[in-house]
Parts: sequence; structure tokens; C-alpha cells
Amino acid sequence: MPHSSFPPHKRRPWLTAAAAVVLVVVLALALVMGIGGRGGSDGAASTCADVEFLGAAGSGQREVDAETDLIGDDGVGSIVADTYRNFRDDLAEDATVNLRAVEYPARAVPQGADRQAWSEFLASVSEGADAAKRLITDTIGECGEDATIVVAGYSQGAMAMHRALEALGPTGQIVAGVLIGDGDKMADDNVRGLPEYGTVSSEGIAQVAKGVGIRSGGDGCAAAGGVGVGHYRCLC
Repeated sequence: MPHSSFPPHKRRPWLTAAAAVVLVVVLALALVMGIGGRGGSDGAASTCADVEFLGAAGSGQREVDAETDLIGDDGVGSIVADTYRNFRDDLAEDATVNLRAVEYPARAVPQGADRQAWSEFLASVSEGADAAKRLITDTIGECGEDATIVVAGYSQGAMAMHRALEALGPTGQIVAGVLIGDGDKMADDNVRGLPEYGTVSSEGIAQVAKGVGIRSGGDGCAAAGGVGVGHYRCLC
């Protein structure tokens, strides 16, 4: 539901926070948009999928496995990976989707009050935001103006993606997104609650006690759903 106007003081809120099970709603969105064969003669765009899915892992979810020397879950963390798989499985059979990971430290949340550790954590969030912004712009540059992009992030990754979207402003190629456990969600965000999943628009991680309004995982939503400005649409 694009908005024709949006007050300047409300420009920080962006997409939606939802658990993987809610992402089935994307199927309806995809059908409405006619996601199918990309076609076209542009050489660069023809190498892209019908949908480019950009994911940002949460805190501590990009650690290298000592045995395989690889980052698990395709570099997007288990929560976003589940979300991607649900999205992929719900698309039309002839539609293609490509997963791209935001490459950033995704440092684990520090335990205790060590100033250096928290400085490094906050730096990780900033690096993630910069990396997410680059990934979005690079994907548009590679896939062309007709690119169809879905973004997702969990926890620190949701914060990184949130900040990247804020910095970029309304971008027509981004048609939907899922921000799960977004630490940047504020009480006055332009949001829509998902009461069937135990969420309300007035509660979120930024202003309530731990465990209130924040539910991530397969059985509910994290924080509340948000409606972005311009071309952005709410999934839920």
C-alpha cells in the first residue's frame, strides 16, 4: 500500500517485522506483481533471478565453522535462511529466486558492560548498514531498473537493513521486506500490529522490558509490522 505523503518526522520507520511463517503472505504479493520470467534483452539483468532476496544475519550468526571453514546458513543466519526457504517454496513454479548475503561481522551481543566490546558491537551494526546499502545498490546496478528485490534481516541484521533502507530512501525495486526483532523499531513508528501473532504496534524492542513485544521464531512475529513509505509495502 504505497503512501502518497509521509511526514518528515516519520521517515525512520520502514518495513515489517515478521517471523518466517508469516512470509507466506509474500506469495499473494508476488502474484499481484506478476513475478515470473524476467525476460528482456539486457545482458546484465538476464543473469539475475526473478526475485533477488537480500538477507542479513543476526548477532553471532556469521561465525566461521572450525571444521568446514565456512559460514553456515549461506551467511544469512538460521532465521533469515528459514524465511528465504519459505519465500522460495511459495513462489510460482516458473519463478526464480537468488539469495544474497550481507557480508558484515555480525558480532555477538557482548555479555557485561565492557566498553570496548560494546564499541565493537555498535561498529558491527554500522558496518552492516553500510554493507546492506552497498548490496542493495550493487544488486540494482547488476539487475537493472526492473529488478525485484526482497530484503530481510534478523536482530542486528534487521537493524543494519533498517538503517540501509533509511539511508537509501524509497527505492522502487524493493517490493517487500521482513525485519525480525528489529532493535531500531520505535514506539512511534508507522506500524501495523499483527494481533493474531501476539504483536501490537505500540510495543517494541526499543522501549519495553525484555520479552515484551519481542517474539522471534517459528510461532510468531517479532515486534510489530511496519508500512514503509513510497514504493514500500507491508507484507502482513
